[in-house]
Amino acid sequence: NRLVLILFSFLLFACSSDDETPSLRIVNNGTEDQGIVVVQLVGYDFQNIIINPGESTTFVLDKGMSGGNTNVNVYIVWRCLRNSIASNINISTNFTDGQTTTITAVNCDPSNCRKLCFE
Repeated sequence: NRLVLILFSFLLFACSSDDETPSLRIVNNGTEDQGIVVVQLVGYDFQNIIINPGESTTFVLDKGMSGGNTNVNVYIVWRCLRNSIASNINISTNFTDGQTTTITAVNCDPSNCRKLCFE
């Protein structure tokens, strides 16, 4: 009985640690000219990526949140794919352990690929 209890406790704690890891999902709903190429926040630096229009990427924040989960600054860089001109924005958002925070990029000016809005 004691061995079963120990094994059950081990499995319970081993499985529950992953459930507490927050993640960040970046959705690119921009035009075909707008690719997201950098995502940074405290303790994380996702570079050399490309999130094309119509795509999304989820980043598991498995190193923890050293600055806490509230008012976390997320720095995003996107590039006009036709001319490689880059633009950036800082977004303050909150994270919850075990949940995914989503930031969605939308095109707010179809005539200007350097302009993305974020929700």
